[in-house]
Parts: sequence; C-alpha cells; structure tokens
Amino acid sequence: MVLVLYPRERAHKPLSHRKWNNLALALVCATCVFILIPKGNFYDVTFHVRHITSITMTSDLSADDLRLKQFNSLTFEPEQLDYNLENPSKFDFSRGQSKIIDELLGRKEEGFFLDLGAGDGETNSVSLFFERHRHWNGVLLEGDEDTFRRLLAKNRRAICWNFRLRFDSGPDPPQDLEVYPRDVFRLINRTFIDLLVINLREHELHILQSIDFDRYTIDVISVELETSRSREEYPQLVSFLAGHGYGVVHLLIDTAAGKKDVVFRKA
Repeated sequence: MVLVLYPRERAHKPLSHRKWNNLALALVCATCVFILIPKGNFYDVTFHVRHITSITMTSDLSADDLRLKQFNSLTFEPEQLDYNLENPSKFDFSRGQSKIIDELLGRKEEGFFLDLGAGDGETNSVSLFFERHRHWNGVLLEGDEDTFRRLLAKNRRAICWNFRLRFDSGPDPPQDLEVYPRDVFRLINRTFIDLLVINLREHELHILQSIDFDRYTIDVISVELETSRSREEYPQLVSFLAGHGYGVVHLLIDTAAGKKDVVFRKA
C-alpha cells in the first residue's frame, strides 16, 4: 500500500497594513529607478539609483532653517561601483591643471576638493585625477539637470549636488534647488579645502567674492574662463585674489577651445 500525502490547502489571508506599506514602498523605488535612468543610448542600461545621504549641517544653522535642510534629500553620496568613463585609460582629464596642482601639493593623498560647475564629471575635469589617483573625496556641484544625470552615470567617488547657485540678492526668495554661494560653504561643514575648482561661466568673480576668506582656508583655486571675456575678468580675478594672499602659479590659454585656465595658490 502506498501512502500519498497531500499538502494542506492554506486559506489566503488579506494583506496586513504593514505589507501594504512595504508594497507601496517597493513601487515608489521602482518608479525612482525609471525616472533616474539617464537619457540617450550611450549610458549602460544597468544604471542604478544613487543612494541619498544627509548633509551634516553646520552648527551655525538655525533649527528652523527649513530651506537649507531640504537639500538633505537632494544629496547623492559617493559611489562604490567601478567608474563608468568614456575614456577610462586616460590619466589626466584636465587641460594640464591637475598635473600642475598635483606637483604644487606634493602629490598629496586623501585631500578634499569642491568642484563648482562640475559638468559631466569627466570632460576637462580637474578634480577627477585627484579622486582616482590620490584618493581624495569632495563635492561635485552641477546645476543643469541633464548634465547632472550624465555626472551620476560616471560613478564618481564624491558627493554630488544638483543645486543652482543664485548670485543676486533681490527681494524674491530663492526657488527650489537654488542656494546662495555662502550656503554651499556652510553645507560642506569644513573650513579647510585643498582645491576649489570654479567653472561657472561669468560668475567666477561672484563666487570668490562670496567666500569668507577669514573663516575658510583654501589652498589652491582653479578657475576656467572664456577667452572672449577674460580680457576684463582676468585682471579682476588676479586683483581680488591678490588681496587675499593668492598669486597666479599657472596660466594656460587654449585658443581652439576658447578657454583660459588659471591656477592660484595662497602664498
């Protein structure tokens, strides 16, 4: 005689509130993946959602400063995956500034950079060399949304901010995703910066004028200028930074690209 055992049928129970919440959360995450996939065919279809981390707010921010605190949810933490670069074998992605700065700083390891106007995180990047070869960390700020998507797809090992800088002080309050330059330095919560990179198209002097040089120590400043505007802007930059103890240590004019790259260092 053969004894056959059949599994007992289980009654289907309705989902609990907790399971419904978990299901809803999963749907939200799936929606985020769809939204954050970069546009175009160049990027790997396996591109994933970058983790979001909180900014450590500086102690001088008031408890009710809700506008700055909202940026906690707009900060993407450093990536741990392999780089996704167009030219992964390239050593220096800048027009020569990275090599000059590396020599100035004695090939310093584990420094910190602030890259304002970081672009796609690869093309002509001054900070990428230090991140890859000197193990630096830092912050990449890019205000254009499409360019920021390309930046995220590179898997940089730096915090990424999709903020727009506002330079006027008119009566209207800043809009969503807008911060004043002074707020950027408050948000990074540190007073020493090894390298400040500025590529802001007509606002280079504005960002420098917003820095409290008595409070913040910046070792090297790299500025990219448009050659069409540099005749007026370059002397203004040199004069302003000289008043804070900086001198020009490198100047490169790329006529083909229409760029003038200037590196300053504090004496």
